[in-house]
Amino acid sequence: MSRFILPVAFALLLPSCGGSDVFCSYEASGVMTACADYTFSGDSQGQDVNSLEQESCTSGGGTVVGSCSTADTLGTCTLTASTGSATLSAVEYLYATSGATAAEAQARCESLNGTDGLSTTWSAP
Repeated sequence: MSRFILPVAFALLLPSCGGSDVFCSYEASGVMTACADYTFSGDSQGQDVNSLEQESCTSGGGTVVGSCSTADTLGTCTLTASTGSATLSAVEYLYATSGATAAEAQARCESLNGTDGLSTTWSAP
């Protein structure tokens, strides 16, 4: 089954630092199964969002990487949550190596829409 990692990161949606981009890769048995491109915008109130996003990535079992590959994806699930003037988004690249089919990944993505204030959009490759 594909791994959706954004809800863990949305715990970060507290007033944080504006303008960040962190890429987080997830592997199973040494093979990348998912990668998320986290982007934060809004009122930072002085906190370092990059550090918070990186900590969320690694504490959730991921590895901070330079970018997410777009090759061999089942599709992408874009998840967005907003509070006040802060918005956290993640584009999750879900790979065929996750063991899920594109239809299963799409259904899982769409099932998260409205959960805990998330807005989701599925995009086929």
